[in-house]
Amino acid sequence: MKKSDLNVATQNEIIFIQRLGTGEWSAVGAKMGRSACLRGYLRGALVRSNWGKIARDVAIKTATSLLLKLH
Repeated sequence: MKKSDLNVATQNEIIFIQRLGTGEWSAVGAKMGRSACLRGYLRGALVRSNWGKIARDVAIKTATSLLLKLH
């Protein structure tokens, strides 16, 4: 699925995930590192009940893919 085919909420969530642990969102996240932040996102995704208009599967796949690329 192309990014342009996704709704705005999902596109924004992907941008958020891509920036996790880079220091763009927080200094604490940068100190923790990308891998720790992505693992935290995935742990949180397991218990997240309200995804709104975000495509849950796409967000989880994005975080998983980025995490796998780090290892």
